[in-house]
Amino acid sequence: MIRTSEVLVAEIRRLHRERRSVDLGAYFRQQSGLDDQAIADVIDADGHARIGRNEPVLIDLYLRSVDGLVEMPASLDTAIEIAIQSMLAQGMTQAQAVARLRRDHPDLEDAIQTAAALRQALWSTSEISRRVPRPAARTLPTDFGPVLATGERRYDLRERIGTGAHGSVYAAVDRNLSEDGHTAWVAIKILHAAPFETEVEEATKARRIDHPNVVRVIDRGITDDGEHYIVYEYVKGARLGSGGAAGSAPMDQRRAASLVASIARGVQAAHSVGIVHCDLKPANVLVSDEGVVRVTDFGIAARVDDDSDQGAPGADRELKGTLAFIAPEQYRQEEGARTPPADVYALGGLLYWLLTARLPNGESVNEVSTNLGGSNGRTAAPSPRAVRPGVDAALDAICRRALAPLPAERYGSADVLCRDLDAWLHHEPIGWTHPTFARRATLFLRRQPVIAGMAVLLAAALVALGAYAAVLSQRAARQRTEQALAASEQALAASEEQRREMQALQDRGREAIRATFAVMRATDPDKLEAGWLPTVTIMESMLGPLLVGLGEDNESRWNRRVEIVRRILSEAESKGQGRSLESLTWQTAQVYWLLQTGSFNEAESVGMDLQAKIAEVLAPDDPWHGRVAVIMACVRAQRLMAAKYDKSMPAEAKEQLRTQCEIIETIAEPVAGPYHPDPLKRAALKTLAEAYRAKFLRDPERLQSVQNRLQDVDK
Repeated sequence: MIRTSEVLVAEIRRLHRERRSVDLGAYFRQQSGLDDQAIADVIDADGHARIGRNEPVLIDLYLRSVDGLVEMPASLDTAIEIAIQSMLAQGMTQAQAVARLRRDHPDLEDAIQTAAALRQALWSTSEISRRVPRPAARTLPTDFGPVLATGERRYDLRERIGTGAHGSVYAAVDRNLSEDGHTAWVAIKILHAAPFETEVEEATKARRIDHPNVVRVIDRGITDDGEHYIVYEYVKGARLGSGGAAGSAPMDQRRAASLVASIARGVQAAHSVGIVHCDLKPANVLVSDEGVVRVTDFGIAARVDDDSDQGAPGADRELKGTLAFIAPEQYRQEEGARTPPADVYALGGLLYWLLTARLPNGESVNEVSTNLGGSNGRTAAPSPRAVRPGVDAALDAICRRALAPLPAERYGSADVLCRDLDAWLHHEPIGWTHPTFARRATLFLRRQPVIAGMAVLLAAALVALGAYAAVLSQRAARQRTEQALAASEQALAASEEQRREMQALQDRGREAIRATFAVMRATDPDKLEAGWLPTVTIMESMLGPLLVGLGEDNESRWNRRVEIVRRILSEAESKGQGRSLESLTWQTAQVYWLLQTGSFNEAESVGMDLQAKIAEVLAPDDPWHGRVAVIMACVRAQRLMAAKYDKSMPAEAKEQLRTQCEIIETIAEPVAGPYHPDPLKRAALKTLAEAYRAKFLRDPERLQSVQNRLQDVDK
């Protein structure tokens, strides 16, 4: 049976995940009837898996593994492309990689040159309707520009630092701005052909962009020989794509997000003055020696909402942009394509490339055409996690939203994209991704690493002290039994001694916690309630009051906590932070405390508000919904049982109580977690035990089952 390319690619990727070495020749021998394109897809998947492990990949591997590879154009081209990407990942330039391949495989020279040309086309600005020959290289240094009063030309061209489809860029000295002891450097782009009138207009408008993440346009002009040029501030550094094209190693996630956020800030500055870049790519992003990111080269920039052909002659539109990063609507030359969403797409493409070392639109011209062209183009954005599973889910979602095929589904502006990237970098939840409560809690602890460390220590102390207290309690119980049997004064004394020992232990625990909080207040008093205390109290509300019981003598202590949390939640609401992780944490603890102190009406009111809030910010399947639902069921059941009835509980109230018990039975066990003892589980079981007694539902069989489970929890 002939299998589809999708199945083959998934299988070869799985093999690479499971083992370090994959015998590709043996794999192909097990297949039958594969056509040229299917083999090319397998080679592509195999090659990228090997490159991802920093394994050198040679054409020889595929020549040995595939019989008749030289007669298969698509497969051979893919094998050559993989070999080039492998050498780029090892630090070679593209020119060096191509030269090495031509030297090692002279019989494949035509195919190698074709692959290199396609790769260059993929990374270069495409100009279909206007092709002009590039001028011959200049002899440097050379004078350039208008004549000054001294008789010299204004600019002294020193070094060619780049060349592209539109022009060549030179590092030059501006004699007019230079002084003794200070050389004024600029970058001059000399265009290969005269620009259209609208291009001149946009180059002029680009001078209005004044932003630290944009290379400033200083001037433009025409020489006596009719050469058009644009003068930029000189930025000493390297282009983002200077290490090679596709195939370089993926970048650290935080570094990639930080770079693209800075690029987005510069792009937003351009959009704010009515300019769309239209050709964002690694080569048009400079990283200065100080690490500052600067967007450059507004050579084909357009006015916002400009839908003209920029003066292109003839009926056909001119395709402008870099195929590797061009937006789908730009590629298809649709109405209104040259607008801010096109730049947002390119920003997403840059993020994808940095995270995966793969091009967002495809690794060949044919792939770009398939992905972007016509009505059969892709309908979903490419996912970085599909290539690099370690990419954070939220960052993956940000990238996919920027790369959405439809402009209406992308970020509304570069600024909104930048804000999401900044939020991700600061470990803040991205609301529209509906992060789970666990995710929000994880991000909170990442934002507060010191708090996390101290909370863990406090939790460990609570658990250890609680365990020791339980041991002492069991020992005292045994001694009380011996006392009853032996009526021994010695046993009574021992029991009293154990009581004093337990009391001393609790006092020491409370004193340790008071001392810890004293240090916290002295260290950072403003953040005590907003930072440390929420973390500790929610752990206590879930792990249980291990040091402080819920007897009558301690009820006032819990009531004081409820008063504190009311104030904190009120302040949070006034600041618009009522749906933050910290507020939801406090409010969950508050409902639990109110349940324990018997304030059922208030607990139900606060709990209903809490459920409405978490429904807005948490995914429907988040486990936190279940925990709150159990607490609320306990609250309602306890309220029903605490009500005053003339004789016995009415049938309607019994039915309501039975409903709450069913909710507890259904949800409590899955969400209670592995804690021993888990106070939520204990509260749920105690509620059920009370409800199944003769006074209410009269269900002795279920009562016995619940009592057995309570004993298991108490162990």
